[in-house]
Amino acid sequence: MNRIFLLALFLLGSVGLMAQTDVCQPDPMYADSSAGIYPAPYHDSLNPMGGINLPACRNTYWEFTFTAIVPDSIQAPPPLPPVMVPLDSFKIETTGAILGLPNNFSYACNPPTCVIPRNETGCLKIFGTTDSPAGEYDIQVKVKIFSFLTPDGLEVTVPDDPEQGFFPGRYTITVLEEGSPECVTAAFELQPDRLRATLSPNPAIATTQLEVYAAQAGIYRLSLTDLAGRTLLERRLYLPEGETTESLDLSALPAGMYLWTLTDGQKGASGKVVIAR
Repeated sequence: MNRIFLLALFLLGSVGLMAQTDVCQPDPMYADSSAGIYPAPYHDSLNPMGGINLPACRNTYWEFTFTAIVPDSIQAPPPLPPVMVPLDSFKIETTGAILGLPNNFSYACNPPTCVIPRNETGCLKIFGTTDSPAGEYDIQVKVKIFSFLTPDGLEVTVPDDPEQGFFPGRYTITVLEEGSPECVTAAFELQPDRLRATLSPNPAIATTQLEVYAAQAGIYRLSLTDLAGRTLLERRLYLPEGETTESLDLSALPAGMYLWTLTDGQKGASGKVVIAR
């Protein structure tokens, strides 16, 4: 009986460990990137494709995953001299390391300790269901960098300054009203193997091209909203199976950043587009 009980405990512990490990997976597209957290913060000139490109909705489950990369060495951040420093690890505290989150949002890491050794890649997932008012929430991630120069850990924030810091830009979680059609995780499931879409050029001046791969032909809904959740453009598109391109006229919209969503009600793609004048 004792052996059976111990075996049950071992199996339960193994299942729990597997669930923790599978909380998120690093994005392979960043495998060859330098040290840091990806996507990098949004910056209108340095990184217009960065930041958090998935809006959340009130009272609707939401999640977003960051990839963290720890190579052999990193250029020392201020106030240290700009020299290359061999790394030991990155650490993100398992609680309290993300500042500015909307109500009821939490986070978890892979590995579960949120400690990523040198030459390894990990991930950080923010998730939850918020009742915070609709609006924009700027967040910062606190990271400790361990090396022989900083055995107790040097704490940095990502981003640290919107314009001139070592990690310039913004991470902004846009919260929309409950039931908004742009509530991606509520309205449909993201399936990149079934539907992929990008806008190019981005930033755009007057027009941009929607480049789509659809595994199934059908009627799709394209919408463009501002960061307050107001729908400014909406089109119904028939997309054939495979790759296709649609031209979008954005000349009537003022300069700024917008959210776009393409869905057939079950699967979808979304992102941000910047209009520059």
